Amino acid sequence: MMRMMRMLLMMMLLMMMMMMMMMMMMMMMMMMMVVVVVVVVMMMMMMMMMMMMMMMMMMMMMVMMMMMMMMMMMMMMMMMMMMMMMMMMMMMMMMMANRVVSKELTHKQ
Repeated sequence: MMRMMRMLLMMMLLMMMMMMMMMMMMMMMMMMMVVVVVVVVMMMMMMMMMMMMMMMMMMMMMVMMMMMMMMMMMMMMMMMMMMMMMMMMMMMMMMMANRVVSKELTHKQ
């Protein structure tokens, strides 16, 4: 009788141990799942943030490029205007010189 009781007790203990182990394993699995889900969500969020940042950077770059182009165009226009003014001044000077020279020639004769 005692032997049987002891055997039963041992079996009970073993069963309890097994159950505890199973529970622990389940808990660990659950925790792992939660962690994985959280990590995945965080990764997704990071990816989204990165995409947004990239888009913003691209937009900023485009705007900067546009501004630079506009500045270059303005500079080119200014240079052209300056060149035109210089040409006009040169032409005026040449005309004046021509007139003066022709007057002198007529006087000499």
